[in-house]
Amino acid sequence: MLDNLSAFSFSTLVLLGGCGTSGQSTTSDAGTSDDISSQNTSDGSSSSDGNFDALSDCATVDTTAPAPTEVSCPSGSDPGEVKYYVSGSLPPTIRDGSMARYCFTSPSMNRPVAFVAYTPPDYESSNQDYPVIYFLHGISGQEWNYLGWFSDNSSNELLTKENLYSLIEGTASVSALADKAIVVFANGGRKDATASAEALFYSDQGDYKSETMIMTELIPFVDSKFRTVASRAGRAIEGFSMGGHGSLRLAMTYPACFASAVSYAAGLGANAAPDDIAEFRPTVDQVQAIKDFGLGIRVVYGTADNPWYGNWLAPGGLKEFLTNNGISFQEQTIDGLSHQLDGYYDAQGRAGLEFHFSHLGN
Repeated sequence: MLDNLSAFSFSTLVLLGGCGTSGQSTTSDAGTSDDISSQNTSDGSSSSDGNFDALSDCATVDTTAPAPTEVSCPSGSDPGEVKYYVSGSLPPTIRDGSMARYCFTSPSMNRPVAFVAYTPPDYESSNQDYPVIYFLHGISGQEWNYLGWFSDNSSNELLTKENLYSLIEGTASVSALADKAIVVFANGGRKDATASAEALFYSDQGDYKSETMIMTELIPFVDSKFRTVASRAGRAIEGFSMGGHGSLRLAMTYPACFASAVSYAAGLGANAAPDDIAEFRPTVDQVQAIKDFGLGIRVVYGTADNPWYGNWLAPGGLKEFLTNNGISFQEQTIDGLSHQLDGYYDAQGRAGLEFHFSHLGN
C-alpha cells in the first residue's frame, strides 16, 4: 500500500485551506497508471476526486506554538550549539547589503536557527515583492555551504562563475537573468556536527524536527522579514545531494507551498532501504494535488555521479514511480560529472533558475 510517506505524518503539521559539459534533457509526461488509484488517503478514507482540504493552500501551522522571533546569531562554539552550527563567513567581495546571516528562535528545534539570505540589486530601492528560492544544503553542510563552493576570493568565483548569486546579481560572465528573486540558504540541521549518519535529510527525527522548522517557522519568518510573494506562486525550492533529496520530498509533500523544485544530484537511497520510494510515495490526494497545482519538477544528474544517478534510474525507484503515476518532470544529465556542486551549477544552474522563473507567478 502506498497510503503514507514513511518519514512523517501529516499530523505533525496543520495545513489550512486558505561546465561546459554536455548532456541530455528529457521531459516526462507519462500517462497515469493504476498504481495508486485504489489506495487509501492518509486518514483511511478512499479518494476518487483528489479533493483534500489540507492540500488546497499553504498556510501554517500550530497556532498555539510560540512564533519564531529574530535573535542574535550564536557563534557555534558552545557545546549546546555545535551539533547544529558550523561557523562560516560571507565572502568579502560581494555587494554590500546583498547577503547577510539571520537567526530566529525555533520551537521545533529548541535552539536558534540560522540562514543566509540574498536580496537582489533593486531590493532596497523598490517597493516590489519578490519570489523566494530556498536552497537546501548537502550532508554535513549548513547555511554557508553553498557559498563555500565558490569562495576562492583570489579569483572572485562567487562573482564570476555561474551560481545562484552571480546569475541574479548580474556579475557572471554571461548575461544576468531578467527575473530577480530573494534566495534563502537554509540550515537543515543534524544531530551531530561531524557524523554524516546523523543527518536529518530535512525530516523530523525525534527531538530534531527539521521538516517542521522549515515549513512552519523558516518560511513564515522569511515572509515576515522580507518583501516576498508569500504564496505558492512566489516560492521555489532546490538543493544539492541530501538537499536535492529534501527539495523533492518537501515539494512533493507540500505541492500547495511551492511552484517548482530543482534537484541536483539527489541523494536517493541514502536514507531508506532498498530505495527512497517510501519517502516519495504520496497518497492519492498528494499525487492529484501535484498534478492539479502543476508543480514543476526538474531532476539533474551527472552521469558519473554514482551511486546517486544509478539509484535514480533503478527499477522501482523514484523515476519509475513518477513516470508510472503520470507526474510530469524534466530530467537533465551532464556527461561525465561526478558529485561536485559547482560543476552542476556551471553546467545547469542558469537552466535551473530559468525553470523556476517559468513556474513562479503561475
